[in-house]
Amino acid sequence: MGLLRERFFRLKSADADPLETRLRRCLTTTDITLLGVGHMIGAGIYVLTGSVVRNSAGPSIVISFALAGIASLLSALCYAEFGARFPKAGSAYTYAYIGVGELWAFIIGWNIILEHMLGAAAVARSWSGYLDSLLGNAMKNSTFINMAHFDASFFADYPDLIAFAVVVAVAIFVALGSKTSTNFNSIFTLINMLVIMFVVVYGFTFADFSLWSGTDEETGHARFMPFGLNGLMTGAASCFFAYIGFDGLATAGEEASGTVIMFVVVYGFTFADFSLWSGTDEETGHARFMPFGLNGLMTGAASCFFAYIGFDGLATAGEEASDPSRAIPLATFISMSIVTAAYILMSAALTLMVPFREVNPTAAFSDAFASRGAEWAKYLVSVGALSGMTTSLVS
Repeated sequence: MGLLRERFFRLKSADADPLETRLRRCLTTTDITLLGVGHMIGAGIYVLTGSVVRNSAGPSIVISFALAGIASLLSALCYAEFGARFPKAGSAYTYAYIGVGELWAFIIGWNIILEHMLGAAAVARSWSGYLDSLLGNAMKNSTFINMAHFDASFFADYPDLIAFAVVVAVAIFVALGSKTSTNFNSIFTLINMLVIMFVVVYGFTFADFSLWSGTDEETGHARFMPFGLNGLMTGAASCFFAYIGFDGLATAGEEASGTVIMFVVVYGFTFADFSLWSGTDEETGHARFMPFGLNGLMTGAASCFFAYIGFDGLATAGEEASDPSRAIPLATFISMSIVTAAYILMSAALTLMVPFREVNPTAAFSDAFASRGAEWAKYLVSVGALSGMTTSLVS
């Protein structure tokens, strides 16, 4: 029994010289920051935003993302401390092995694998939704007519065979080799950046700030936070998922993904209608900006937290950082700040273009542009969303 306990809790010894490594220490603070930003920005914003806006937080998703970002930053700084002290690859698994023993490292390692499995499934589901939006919901309607649909609340409306096929196809593609998948990843990341920039810029031309003001008729909360504090926090927890992918920092082209978000924010604000944020929502009785009240806002924040999963990969880059004790903490803070700001601007552009009740949970940004008469933007954004989600799946 004693031998078993000893093996369960044996510790991995730290190197006498933590800076000694077979890898070349060539990454600067700027390099690590760009790698982190590029790999975080992508699928999460497309997967989460529509659902959180529609069901949890309303326009107050901008606060949900901020709260989720703060919570994620606190966790990321813990990883940064580990990464600076033990600048080795392996992330949470290595830190647990050194600090608390092999058993806990084993559990953490498998939890990380489970995290990425769930993330891939969610991204594939959203990928299918954006493709279906491009096809005028042909896949959904065909499945409803020829197969079946589910009524249970814990299932999707219909069996998503396209999402299943996407996961299988990506798995086969990645198995072909890292060089092929890296080149593929870089191309789609560049497309993703361009589309995000477009959504930001063009989307704000349709902004209606009245969608953020006043009170929501159904919930009685402000339109900006129609589901109240719970909705905001749930949204923040969901938004945490938008940050998944920090751990794939070695992918060469990932820093390109921010361009699409910049485009979405800048162009999206050209449609801004601030009346959507003002006044009272007729259904809830709360302000339009927070139509589900404080409860909805906090619920949204809890959901948005999911968007930040994966930030531990920044610490992993410490083995190739030229000055890990300085670069890792600084790059963590800067990259988390940039990504949080990008998500807030994207969600602001969306909720200022269309009333939160009209947001499509599965293809929010493309449908928002279509509702403002910008059909060409719908297709452009959908292509960018598909590119971003494909990049995330490959990573």
